[in-house]
Amino acid sequence: MRDEVLDLLYDFMQDENHAILLSSHITSDLDKIADEITFIHKGEVLLSEPRDELLDTCGILRCTADQLDALDPSAVRAKRGCVRL
Repeated sequence: MRDEVLDLLYDFMQDENHAILLSSHITSDLDKIADEITFIHKGEVLLSEPRDELLDTCGILRCTADQLDALDPSAVRAKRGCVRL
């Protein structure tokens, strides 16, 4: 059923006069139909970019706290679960 609803939304969006605001934690849904992706946390926009640009320029890195400290801070958009061992 989810795919059928996404197909209907996608068809609706093909008319450039239509837009849809979709709030979802299901990234596969966003990958299917989103043109732009905006991350909002506690009411603050953390990131807002075209989906394709986001996929080309961003990723998830799993590393130690020391490895994170060695990165250029401007290259880090957000961090979660940093535990120093």
